[in-house]
Amino acid sequence: MGVTVHVTPAQVRAMATRLRRLKTAFENLEGHTEAYAPVAVSGDSRVETQLLEFGRNWSSKRDEMAEQMDGLAGLALDAAKAYEGNERGMQRGFEGGGAGW
Repeated sequence: MGVTVHVTPAQVRAMATRLRRLKTAFENLEGHTEAYAPVAVSGDSRVETQLLEFGRNWSSKRDEMAEQMDGLAGLALDAAKAYEGNERGMQRGFEGGGAGW
């Protein structure tokens, strides 16, 4: 059984804006994971090593995720523009009695 999803170009455009804001928030997390390492260490060098490794990995993954969000936001904006263009074209076609289609 299929599910029908109705999305307007305005909703897609709003999603793109939210993705760009999320991307900016991710980019602004620079250095936050490293700040927790001295606080969370229990005296065990293995724990400290794992926390520092997590911080380094998070940094590269964060950048990768931010890039993907930006790409998805761009695709969403392109989709919204395409749908809006289609709607304008159909409207002109209907108003003109279908001429030009």
